Amino acid sequence: MDDKKSYAEPVKIGEVMPGDCLSTVVTSKHPNFHEGDVIIARQTTSSYLERNPKRSILSSRP
Repeated sequence: MDDKKSYAEPVKIGEVMPGDCLSTVVTSKHPNFHEGDVIIARQTTSSYLERNPKRSILSSRP
């Protein structure tokens, strides 16, 4: 990595790198997202994450 101007905010040393992630809904209170749905969202890579449904794209439903 370098200090050149970029479209993305710089990630500091020790911070988690964000990116577009393919995720499976484990549980949801939102009417459009159900357990097992696969979504695409810009987020950090983690085992579990609470996500704002307005910033997620429903990819598929089994």
